[in-house]
Formats: sequence, C-alpha cells, structure tokens
Amino acid sequence: MARVLLLAAGVNALVAPPTQQRPRSALRAAVSKADVMKCLGREYRSFFAPLEDEYYSSSVTFDDPLNSLSGLKAYRNNVDMLAGRTLFGGLLFSDAAINLHDVRELDDGRLQTRWTLRVCFSALPWAPTARFTGISVYDLDAENKIKGQTDYWDSIDLKQGSYSRSSKPDAVQDFANQLFGGDKTSDGELPYELLRRADYSVRRYPAVSVAEVAYDVRPEGYDMLGSYTGGFNENDAKMTPFLPSIITVPRSGGGAKTMTWPVSLAEDDLPGSRVVKTRRARELTVACLVFPQAATEDAVQYWARELEKKLAADGLSGAPGHETNYVVAQYDAIFSVGDRRNEVWIPLAPGHPWDN
Repeated sequence: MARVLLLAAGVNALVAPPTQQRPRSALRAAVSKADVMKCLGREYRSFFAPLEDEYYSSSVTFDDPLNSLSGLKAYRNNVDMLAGRTLFGGLLFSDAAINLHDVRELDDGRLQTRWTLRVCFSALPWAPTARFTGISVYDLDAENKIKGQTDYWDSIDLKQGSYSRSSKPDAVQDFANQLFGGDKTSDGELPYELLRRADYSVRRYPAVSVAEVAYDVRPEGYDMLGSYTGGFNENDAKMTPFLPSIITVPRSGGGAKTMTWPVSLAEDDLPGSRVVKTRRARELTVACLVFPQAATEDAVQYWARELEKKLAADGLSGAPGHETNYVVAQYDAIFSVGDRRNEVWIPLAPGHPWDN
C-alpha cells in the first residue's frame, strides 16, 4: 500500500490538460507580492484551474511530506493529477477541494497560506476521503515570482507550535490511516469546517438554533430534550436534532449543568416550551479532543487538561471564561456499550490563526 501512496504522490501526470496552460505571451517580467497573494487566492478557489504561469519561476520547486519535484511542468502536472484532471489522477482521485483560510506575508518576506485539503481516493472500492490541514510557505525570486513551495501538515509536521519536516514513512502512515480507518463520524452530525487535523482538531461550527435545559442527572436532560423535539412543544412540531449533545458542567462542581441540542441551521425561532429554552447560538471556533471512555467527571477533567496542554504547546488559548466550565460533546446514547465517541471542547480566544 505504501508503494501505491508514494506512486500517487510522486508520479507526474500522463497528460496535462492544455486548457490549463496560459500562452507564453501572457507571462510578466516581474510581479508584486500583492499580485502573487491575489493569484494564490484565485488558484486555491479554483483548485489551480488554471495554474497562472506568469506568477511562477520556470524552475519552481515543490516539497511536501510525500513528494518533491521541480520545474513548472511537473508542478502543474502534480496539481492536475491530484484534482483528477489527468488520466492517472482520474484513476486515483476525485472530489478534490482546497479551502484557503489565510494568505499573509511573513516577517522574512516569504508568503504563507493556511488551508484544508479534501480528496477522495477512488482507487479503493470504498472510496475513502482523506483530509489534510496545514500551511504552505512560498519562496520568491528577485522578480517576486514563486520559486519554491514547501507544504507542512498539521498532523505530522506541527510540533510545539512550529513546523518541521517529518519523515516520509510518517506521511505514508498518516495517509494510510485515513484510507483504512479515518476519523469516526456520526450520522446526523452538525456540519462544520475542519481547520486543523492533528492529535486534536480545530473546527468552525456555523450559527445554529438550539434547544437547551438545565438538569441534575444526565438522563433527565435527554428525556426533556427528547420530549421537546419529539413534539412536546407549543407547535406540536417534531424535529430531528443534530449530534452531538453538548453538555456544560461548572468546573467548581456547583451550579447548574446544561444540555444543549443543535436543532436547526435556519434562523427561524424554534417552538416555545415551558421547560426547554431556545436561542440562536453564534458561529463558534472550538478545539476538540476525542476520548473513548464514558464521560465521567474524572475522565472529563483529565482530557480537558490534556487538551489545554496541547493548545498551550501550539500557541493557542481558550476564549475568556472557558476556565469556568467543562464542555463535553456526546455522540452516543447515554447507556451505549462498546466504543464511545465523546469529546472535550474548548472555544478558542479571538486572534487565533483562523480568525477572520
């Protein structure tokens, strides 16, 4: 399998679509950094269709955890292969997309982008989807054209808040883990934008209408919210809530515990209830750490501390007031047996790398 992955990453395309190439007469002698940054924004949005040759050196180099190459033709063929726009790439990949979160100039004059990449590996019968998050650092020549691109993955290259190149076997293993295992997801899960995939994740959740109750014991919260979404409300309306159940517990051990169910992405008011409160929850960027145990007090405290350590090591901090409560996301039924999926959540403070 490792050979297949390396071949997919390292083999240049058999045929590069001629429509992706610009006429040489369009090439510019020199460009500005602002022009290059705008170019990168356009290229990421279109998945490099076309690759804008005039912003690249003819000897441009590319290096990521799986692959190294040089020359504009090889560079173009590589992105066309990943996008499935070549014969070989079409056999391996589909549904590729890249989301650009940020492009900026670094203190040393280089440019940096931060992104999330998704690609479906069609060569396997179950067509798994792999996701990568990370940064690309661009070196420019004297004419401000891109002469080198170095990619780093959050999953294997991010260490103590900075990036350094990992080994190729680590990259192959990371890719293979996604193809043959991958992150566990649940049917009916609230959609989110993945911002970082490491040994924890960072996600951006949209604004959502929620139903919530204060409770003493957890089954009580499930019962009240289950009755509400099952039709026990002012409109006798039945609703299908999203997962997860979001549980907020004061760290001090006193005060009310709250259970929240995301119900609707629409801004329409939810039906009223004498017991259940409804509100519009704002967009939220949150760090998440999965743990397999039951969400007992000891387990939640331990994994929350672990997540705080990971965030501090990577230069991230929780939003003001996060120290007041533990936030737990529960995806499985309260009395489920076998593997569980629980998460501790910490909302991120303003000014994090994905803040916009």
